[in-house]
Amino acid sequence: MTDHFNAAALGKLEPFLLMVKSAKGAAAAKLIQDATSANGVFVFAELLDSPNIQELSSNEKYASFLSLLKLFSYGTYEDYKQHQSTFPPLTPAQVTKLKQLSLATFAKSSRTLSYPALLNSLSISSVRELEDLIIDSIYLDIVHGKLNQQQSVFEVEWLMGRDLRPGEIDDLLAALKGWAQTTSGVIQALDQKIESVRQEEVRKGKENKEHEKILQNTIQEVVNANRQKGQQSGGGGGGSEQVTQTPRSGRILRNTGGYNNREEEDVMEVDEPEPQSKQSTLDGMRGKKNPRPSSDSPKTVRKRNRGF
Repeated sequence: MTDHFNAAALGKLEPFLLMVKSAKGAAAAKLIQDATSANGVFVFAELLDSPNIQELSSNEKYASFLSLLKLFSYGTYEDYKQHQSTFPPLTPAQVTKLKQLSLATFAKSSRTLSYPALLNSLSISSVRELEDLIIDSIYLDIVHGKLNQQQSVFEVEWLMGRDLRPGEIDDLLAALKGWAQTTSGVIQALDQKIESVRQEEVRKGKENKEHEKILQNTIQEVVNANRQKGQQSGGGGGGSEQVTQTPRSGRILRNTGGYNNREEEDVMEVDEPEPQSKQSTLDGMRGKKNPRPSSDSPKTVRKRNRGF
């Protein structure tokens, strides 16, 4: 937007630059009046630097027109009020343009312009007239911003560049040098921060690799230890087999020598009568009238298979 504005502003000034080459004295003064009153002409530095315009400083009759051109080039309406007698009378169009240019100068110092301060500086009597002036300045691309009626301020977002006062070039160069140094320092600090972050990433990468290596070694050790333990616990399966028969129950216990390889095997059990002495048998027969034969009767063998 700035480049577009500068090109348009120089285009509006171009006709006056062509005419000033042949304008002297009164013609040069008249050219200044026309340029400061023309619509869309807001920069005057090239016209001010013209030799025919500079000659007016030595002409007492037209020197005030040179001051007028300087006022529109980099002055404000406040400057006009303070030194009004040194300038030729202004037309309404010139007064309006000077107030619009003053807005750009004020916006350069502060991006928030209060209504009371503007009313005083521009000698405007009503808020409505001030807002109309600001709106017209926005349409002319002198300033851009928002009217905040609740807080009675004009919030500046963009402003045109005006011509520089004598000596402001040195100040501008100093400001640019300071900005360049500040920018260089910021860039250097950012480079250092980026390098620090990069080194930290490299360090963390190495730590992660080392941690992964240790973890894999630990896992492998655990796997090997479990494998050896399993081989040791299963290695007794080929030992000698031991068989034990429990008394009276007929149950056989077989131990193959391995871990928890003890087996139980059921066999057929035979219940046999307990042996009795011959004397106890005769004594029993004497006590009964009809004794049951015991010794001559065949043994009754009862077989029972106990299973689980």
